[in-house]
Amino acid sequence: MVKVAILGAGAISGIHIAAYKQIDNCEIVAVADVDGEKAAARVKEFGLSCRVHASIGKLAADPGVEMVSVCLPPLLHAPAAVELAAAGKHVLVEKPMAMSLREIDEMNAAADAAGILLGVISQNRYKTDIQRLKGVLDSGLLGRVLSVRVDSLWWRGACYYDLKWRGRWESEGGGPTLNHAIHQVDGLVYLMGRLPARVVSVMANLAHANSEIEDISHSILTYEDNAVGLLSCSVVHHGENKLYEFQCEKGAISLPFRIDASLSLPNGFPKDNAELVEKATAVYDGLPALPEEGHVVQLRNMVDAVEKGEPLLLNGKAARQPVELVTALYKSAFSGSAVDLPISVDDAEYGLAGRVARARKYHEKTLDIDSFPPAPITL
Repeated sequence: MVKVAILGAGAISGIHIAAYKQIDNCEIVAVADVDGEKAAARVKEFGLSCRVHASIGKLAADPGVEMVSVCLPPLLHAPAAVELAAAGKHVLVEKPMAMSLREIDEMNAAADAAGILLGVISQNRYKTDIQRLKGVLDSGLLGRVLSVRVDSLWWRGACYYDLKWRGRWESEGGGPTLNHAIHQVDGLVYLMGRLPARVVSVMANLAHANSEIEDISHSILTYEDNAVGLLSCSVVHHGENKLYEFQCEKGAISLPFRIDASLSLPNGFPKDNAELVEKATAVYDGLPALPEEGHVVQLRNMVDAVEKGEPLLLNGKAARQPVELVTALYKSAFSGSAVDLPISVDDAEYGLAGRVARARKYHEKTLDIDSFPPAPITL
C-alpha cells in the first residue's frame, strides 16, 4: 500500500484525489498547502482521514509519506520536486513540468541523486483516440508524415490574468504556448516521435490587457526529413477548438476523427482511395479502447512503479522534450528569427531568467488578486 500525499489544494488537486480514490493499492495520508485551511477544506470535501501540513518542509519531513502529487502553480514545480526528492519522496508533478529547461534538468538531477521516481502528468496521451491515432501512424499504412497541423485554441476572459501569479513572465513562464498548449505540444512530440529541427514563431497579446505575456502564437516547424508543421496556440478563440491533422504520403488522419486518402487521375486531380480509407479505419477501430483514461492512468502507473517497479509511462527526461520545443518557440518570437533545436545549456533561453530578460512585455500588470470567488472551471 503506497502512502501518497497531495501538495497544493487548488483546483487540480481534486482531480488527483478523486483518481487516487479509485486505486486500491494506495492511501492518501496527507494534504499540504501553505494555506492550511485550504488543505483542511480539501480533506473534508473528499472525506479523507489524513494529516494536514502547511508547508513543503513539513510534508517533506513526514516519514509516513512515500510519494507526492505536486499540484502547485508551475513556478513552484521545480523547487518542490527538488526538496521532496532530497527527502526521499517519489514525485509526480503536473504539467508543464517546469517553466525552463534549467529547472527540468535540476529536477531530473535531484531525482537521479536521490534514487527516486520522477513522473510527469500528461493525461491526454492516455486517451483512446490518441492511442488509436498513434497506432495508425505507427502502422505505416498511410506512409511518411509530410505535414502536421496542431491547434490548441482556448478562450479565457480578461479577468483570467488578474490572479497575481498569472500574466507575468517570471511567475508563469509564458502564456498559452506554455501553459495551455502544453497538452497538444506534448501530443505532437509523442505522435511524431521526435522534435522538429527548426522553428519560426510569432506571438501577440490581443485581448488581455492585465497581462505581460502572449495570448496567441502561430509557429512553423521543420523536421530533419523535411516534414513541416503548423502549431497554433491561443486563449482568444471562442469555441476552444483542438485539432491534430497528419497529412501523409498516402492519406491523412485527424482528430476529431477523420481519415481521407486520394489517388491521382491522369491529369493530377484526385479521386477517393476508398480501399485505403477502409483499411486505415479498420486499424483505428480495431485498436482496443483503454479501460481507463486521463489522470487515473498515470496515477495508477506511478503507484505501481513505486510498489512493484513498473516502468513509468512518462518520466522526467521524456517530459523535457515538449518544454524544449516551447522554449525554442519563445526564443524565435523574441528574436524574430528561425531557431534550431536542440537548445544548448549555454543558450540564453536555457533558464527562465534569460526568457524574462528577452521577453516582450505586451502590457503592464495593474491588478493582482489572491483568488477568485467560487465559480466553475469549464473545460
